[in-house]
Amino acid sequence: AARGDERSLEARYVERFAGQTVERLLIVSPYWDHDLAALRWLIATLNPLQTVVILQEQHGQFPAHAAHDLGLLIVRPPPEVGPRFLHAKLIIATANGSDHVLIGSANCTTAALGYAEREGPNGEACIYKRLPAGAVFQSLNLDKALEAAPISIGAIPPYAPAASIPLGQLSGRSPGE
Repeated sequence: AARGDERSLEARYVERFAGQTVERLLIVSPYWDHDLAALRWLIATLNPLQTVVILQEQHGQFPAHAAHDLGLLIVRPPPEVGPRFLHAKLIIATANGSDHVLIGSANCTTAALGYAEREGPNGEACIYKRLPAGAVFQSLNLDKALEAAPISIGAIPPYAPAASIPLGQLSGRSPGE
């Protein structure tokens, strides 16, 4: 969160285009809430006509069990990514001829993005940029990912959350901020 602003990163992102019809919400994130709380808040707030998740399903970090009621279009990354672990974090809401892009360190989790008006506990660095609709999709070859066959929720391996980081133990070592 920005210093002196305790609102969530999600809320500050959404206010940039509040009231506009969101045609598509696209999210790239390697890590997710076990119940998809951050994604659910974005969908409920923006009411997008389509929600797309770009996912490397083999990594087991997406809780498909929590996604059955969301009507997601789940696709693989562009072929250029290959087998490398996709660690990118990207949210694009397309509305009124613009792509509203949030890119940076924030995963699609409440720890990173916060929840509603509450900031998350993580310190994240993100950039917001408004660009002409489709520009980001073309430059990052996301349009190729959208053209590929979707992944069915049933084909996604069971959720295997990453090991917790021992924050209490690490904070005793004064790692800085």
